[in-house]
Amino acid sequence: MPTETDVLVVGSGPGGLAAANVLAQGAPDLRIMLIDARTRIGSPVRCGEMSCGALFDIMGFKRRARWVRWSLPKSDGMIVLDRPRMEYEMSRIVADSGVGVHERTSLTAIEAYRDGARWVTLSTPEGPRRVRARRVIAADGVS
Repeated sequence: MPTETDVLVVGSGPGGLAAANVLAQGAPDLRIMLIDARTRIGSPVRCGEMSCGALFDIMGFKRRARWVRWSLPKSDGMIVLDRPRMEYEMSRIVADSGVGVHERTSLTAIEAYRDGARWVTLSTPEGPRRVRARRVIAADGVS
């Protein structure tokens, strides 16, 4: 695990995955780290699975048929997602684009550092780690 990153994204639900993906595509020189407290990204699902059909375009991912359980007729494009599969596979896509993806890792403390950066303390399977992050995106949901 690196000791410095340009962007730390906390949470690998749709918001965190979209942030990591858009940043990786738009600024390939950025060092991006995506962390999630779950043992396996995508499981368990923490919120609803219904979304608009444009979700994948919004998130910057090419739609894959296996990510959609159902398209709802007469619903103006609403779909029901296979969230566990979708989130796990999206995390592999962003990892392949250079994002450091870390499961079983959570942010336990954050403190100011000079120039607007932050020192964050992470709980990892190997024990606590301190990482200097220029920016932190909190996409860890309501819990």
